[in-house]
Amino acid sequence: CLDKVKIIRKLPKSIQNTCSFPKFTGDINYIKNALNTHIHTSCTSLRRYKGKCSTVNVMLRTKDFQIFWDKKNLPQETNFELDISKVAMDLLEKIYIPNTLYRSCGVTIEGLNFNEEEQLQLFIEKQSRNCEKLAESIDKLEKKFGKNIVKTGFYGNSKD
Repeated sequence: CLDKVKIIRKLPKSIQNTCSFPKFTGDINYIKNALNTHIHTSCTSLRRYKGKCSTVNVMLRTKDFQIFWDKKNLPQETNFELDISKVAMDLLEKIYIPNTLYRSCGVTIEGLNFNEEEQLQLFIEKQSRNCEKLAESIDKLEKKFGKNIVKTGFYGNSKD
């Protein structure tokens, strides 16, 4: 009787990653690095489900528990952290208030699609396939050598 039972895995409607900082900070570069870590973890989960997202939501929580957030639809569905990170960093810049102490940041990816079919835009297909190959390579490296063996980053403003 057990042979006929199908295990149905419920797919998520969104994937959220957030965490409090070890100490309050107003350092935008520290927040960007934390946000990149959350984006990477979310994208890894999304790829595990073989899905893509169409919306990115970024959240900042102040020392006093005020929450600032913004979201944006992506030009094309993706599960690649560098594509999502570009949008997320723009959103962060919009909601970040200088001289404010923050206790946490987070990202939520929404509009999840788990179908193999997608509408590709002209001239983007080759770049999209290269990103998928790079994401697969990162996932394989992490499976073999451990979580966060490959990290994405950004260039902070130099004060020199």
